[in-house]
Amino acid sequence: MTTSVAIEIDESLDPFARANLDDPYRYYTRLRGIGPVLFLPSRSVYLVTTYDGVDAALRDFRTFSSAQGAFFPKASTVRPLGRRQFELIRRAYERAPDATGKVLSAVMARIGSGLLKRDPYPMTTPFIDADPPQHTNNRRAVQPFFSKQAVEQAAPMVRGHVTDLVERALGQRNIDAVQAFSIELPSRVTADFTGMRAPEQHLFNWAEAIFDMGGAEPTRATRRHAAQAYAWLLGSGARDLPEGCMSRQIIESGCAPGAGGTLEATADRILGLGAIWSAALDTTTSLISNMLNAFADHGDQWERLRAKPELAESAVEEALRFDSPIRMFFRTNTVEAVLGGVSIPAEARVGVIFASANRDPAKFSEPDVFDIGRKPNPHLAFGASVHLCLGAPLARLEATLLLRELARRVRFIERCGGGERTGNSLTNGFRMLPLRLIEA
Repeated sequence: MTTSVAIEIDESLDPFARANLDDPYRYYTRLRGIGPVLFLPSRSVYLVTTYDGVDAALRDFRTFSSAQGAFFPKASTVRPLGRRQFELIRRAYERAPDATGKVLSAVMARIGSGLLKRDPYPMTTPFIDADPPQHTNNRRAVQPFFSKQAVEQAAPMVRGHVTDLVERALGQRNIDAVQAFSIELPSRVTADFTGMRAPEQHLFNWAEAIFDMGGAEPTRATRRHAAQAYAWLLGSGARDLPEGCMSRQIIESGCAPGAGGTLEATADRILGLGAIWSAALDTTTSLISNMLNAFADHGDQWERLRAKPELAESAVEEALRFDSPIRMFFRTNTVEAVLGGVSIPAEARVGVIFASANRDPAKFSEPDVFDIGRKPNPHLAFGASVHLCLGAPLARLEATLLLRELARRVRFIERCGGGERTGNSLTNGFRMLPLRLIEA
């Protein structure tokens, strides 16, 4: 096969530029029109833009490694000093987990914003920042908590929250869908499912900030919110847990009963909980708001859903494809590789753009059309292969049950004001989404 060098692009096509975050799909179309793999010298990063390229990179973990971090800044543990620091923390947690957690919590509360300004990034998780076989062990340690049976058992709990929230929303008629559904439903479900109950006033900012730290230049506010989240997580978040809950089992045992792996008795257990908690909140929040926004723009699809409620699951999948909660994650090449006929050198930082892949016309017919009956729909919104999102079944359940209840009780979804996007570096969702619900 003939290979070529990646086409260089200028700063106007930076994925972290405000204009591109605010208008992502026009931006992705421009990228795909230039080439399947592009090089941005100002960030020293390769960008994978097509479905085939993103899918191949996600499935080849040996070549496109997550071990140096899935955020834009590399993980601190790839450097000698970072490895030594992590080893000291690991030993401290083994000997005195409570005391170590309190000390680290105090450190993050006081100077965490400054620590998080560092590149490489000092916080890594045992899931998205690891490769097999370590990732396999870590994933197996918690996988039973998210099994099909476990999620099915959670359905009555989720349905109860959905019924309550829809009833409240209809009583108001005009709502901010972010507050009414996108934040409230995942926060309730996450608390009941995991046992972790963060202060309600901080939930949205904390979960969003942890992902926004994955960008190139997080703001002071982002660093402050992320530091507060980590301080809570390392302190009371990991201590004040109900007996027998999923989170306490992970802290105390490092795994689910009968699991095929075990998280080490170190910061991995707490950081693993943090990853589960933040992903369960932020990505599900984005899914729900993006889904309702799409239906507000496509009244014909809402009528179609109301006429055929059995399309609810398919509608959730199309919402995930059409306006993906995750923009992109990063990998590091272990060896020279070729994607789409383009050569990527070893040790390169590679951005795999999920949301661009999901609008690739080479894979999806009429990709810019919102079609709730789309079949097949092999989108990559939750990733692929070993890093397929752990909590995807729970997120799908929340969105599907919410959609079914709304379709049963709401005749029209209309806008009653302008929405506001978050502008997050790695996720795509709303901070505010004013909608009017016309009861059936």
